[in-house]
Amino acid sequence: FRSVLDFGCGCGRTIAWLQPRAPDASFAGCDVDAEAIAWCRTHLPEARFDVNAPEPPLYHQDAAFDLIYVISLFTHFDERAQEAWLDELVRVTKPGGLVLATVHGESVWADYAPELVGPLKTYGFAYIFSDRSGSPSFQTSYQSELYVRERFGKRFRILAYVPRGLNRHQDMVILEKR
Repeated sequence: FRSVLDFGCGCGRTIAWLQPRAPDASFAGCDVDAEAIAWCRTHLPEARFDVNAPEPPLYHQDAAFDLIYVISLFTHFDERAQEAWLDELVRVTKPGGLVLATVHGESVWADYAPELVGPLKTYGFAYIFSDRSGSPSFQTSYQSELYVRERFGKRFRILAYVPRGLNRHQDMVILEKR
C-alpha cells in the first residue's frame, strides 16, 4: 500500500507500529480528539495528522488512500453515524483500495450484553448509551454479521468477515472499494 489512513487514530499507536514496517508508504491519521492529534504531530512527524469533525467530511481528497483501517470506531457509532462515515470512506478510498474495520459482532454479544441478544437477532443492530455525556466514544454499538453485510456491502465488496478477528475481541470486516 502506498497511502494509508488510520481513521480514528487517537494517540497514533497503530501508525507508530506500522510505519516502520512500511517505509515506502505515506501514512495519515485523523481523529476528533485535538489533544491526541497534537501529540501525534509532535511525536510522529513522518505522518500527516488532522483533527476531523464528528461528522463528515474528512480533509482528504477523493480516492486518496489504498488502505484505510478503522479500529474500534464502528463499535461506538450509532446507525446514522455509521451510514455517514461509510459513505465518506467510500469517497476517500481509491478504486480497488481496502478498508479494514472492526465491529462488535455476534461473537461478543454473550460476553458483554446478554440482554441484547433477542433484539439483535431480530433487527441486527443495537446502540447502548453507556455514558450520559453524549460522547460517541463512551457509547457502544453491536451488530450482526448479516446487518454488516447488508449495510457495509451496499458501499463496498466484502472480502471477509472474521469473527473475533481483532485481538480475539472485535470482529474484523475486510472491504474493497468497487
